[in-house]
Amino acid sequence: NQGSIFCNTQVLFACALFMVAGPLLIMTNKAIITELEFKYPVIVTSFGIVSSSIFVHLLHALGYVKIRSEIKQLVTWRFLFTRIFIISFLQSLTMYFGNKAYLFLSVSLIQMLKAFTPVITMFFGIASKQQSADLGIGAAILLLSFGTFLTSTGASEEDKRNGYGFVLCLFAQCTEALKLTLQQKLLQGFTIKCVAPKNTGTGAGEQEYEKKVKFTIFEGLYYYAPMTFLSICVIVVPLEMKEFTSNWETNQQIIRDYYLFFLLAGLLGFFF
Repeated sequence: NQGSIFCNTQVLFACALFMVAGPLLIMTNKAIITELEFKYPVIVTSFGIVSSSIFVHLLHALGYVKIRSEIKQLVTWRFLFTRIFIISFLQSLTMYFGNKAYLFLSVSLIQMLKAFTPVITMFFGIASKQQSADLGIGAAILLLSFGTFLTSTGASEEDKRNGYGFVLCLFAQCTEALKLTLQQKLLQGFTIKCVAPKNTGTGAGEQEYEKKVKFTIFEGLYYYAPMTFLSICVIVVPLEMKEFTSNWETNQQIIRDYYLFFLLAGLLGFFF
């Protein structure tokens, strides 16, 4: 029934894992960027993406994850770059702006400001005609906007002086909202053309029919994670690579001394 969909063991476990992995990843990334002074938010982001890509492709190679023939037919090079890469690039920008904000604002304030993301997502959803506005949605938007405004007024004096941090949070929310809007459309599925033998007594023959296919979690991750890593590389080269290589010895020493933090960031990135 309808209630069992939202109250089974798998859903509860997934929600619990998300609630544990999310805050841990946030605090780990914050510690790496600010406490360890490894001030490269895009590179920090890449650890989780690399681990996700390695894990899911390893599971596929070992036979634990199957990619259906319909999905292989759907995912052409054109589909990868016109559908998945755009979403991956927006995800990379979200992680960059979000991690960069840790250099200027406190973790608690950033998390409270993120409460405004559903408002922006709602506007994108209405603009793209994926959902319609009603009185209840309008009231929820006003309530979230008012709550975010109250949160901003309660920021510490140090946070208030860092207007750049607020701008980074706004950019992160906009790219996240746009990503979620496009991702929702992607997860709704696509129609492909299939060929099957005719079920008639006149002999051999084939008939063409249409079939709607949707990505499973691991099928989506199988293609999504490598494309996200590619988009991160596109961002990291102009923004961080020059400074990272100019301080190569210092950065390598930080990674060697605190490798457990970086491993934890990679592991948590797979679950979050």
